[in-house]
Amino acid sequence: MRLLFHCKNFFHLTLVLFMTIAIKPLQAQSVWDGTTYDYSWYDASETEFYIYTAEELAGLAALVNGTNGATVTTFQGKTVYLMADVWLNADGSITNNWPAIGGGGSKDTQASYWFSGRFDGGHHIIYNMFCDKTASTTGTCHAALFGCISALSSADTAIVRNVVMKNVIAKASSSAAAMVALAKGANPVLIENCLGINVNVRSNNGAGILSMGYNQNNHNLYIANCAVTGGDIGSTSESGGIEGNLGSSSYKAKIINCYF
Repeated sequence: MRLLFHCKNFFHLTLVLFMTIAIKPLQAQSVWDGTTYDYSWYDASETEFYIYTAEELAGLAALVNGTNGATVTTFQGKTVYLMADVWLNADGSITNNWPAIGGGGSKDTQASYWFSGRFDGGHHIIYNMFCDKTASTTGTCHAALFGCISALSSADTAIVRNVVMKNVIAKASSSAAAMVALAKGANPVLIENCLGINVNVRSNNGAGILSMGYNQNNHNLYIANCAVTGGDIGSTSESGGIEGNLGSSSYKAKIINCYF
């Protein structure tokens, strides 16, 4: 794995991330109840979507995973914008088990479903994600906001950007993180401008931002301008503050201007 860290940008990154959190307008809490999946906002003929509530974010998981009456949707060529802060439970407890957007399966390098579009968090905060896959009947891997992201062609890039997560608990037999559990495939994947605050992970291949990259060739996996602060990344093997495991010494990634 090739690691690039630009010290001259460290202060700039820290300041930007601080301003992201410190200067936030007050808003009413949108707290997920753990059971409601609202995907009424989705129209297959559109290419851009705007999410305002925790229930609508859960609806994105239902669409990608094909659950709760939704048809499986990869979001290839589409962009999803988060437009407000959301709470996945009210108090940071181990309630409202987040299903993860994509993932599934019992092997950390394989997934049944994946997000192939672009997700822009708009620097809004996702509070209190509890994601526990250890007893899941659909697979014990891939605990994160996104269980799996994967671009479907070399002309596409699967993107997760501008996401802030605070108070994370992620548990899996393998592959758990705050942002993305598995980035899969040889096509481009970008994770940028993401911040995890108080991230607590228990898993093989555990990490703060991305747990595992697999089959990433030609440096097509990029993690840029990301940080994790606070919490505990606990793993029996292949753990990291930013990224955990690439699956093979032949797979390549670029990590630029990140800190833990």
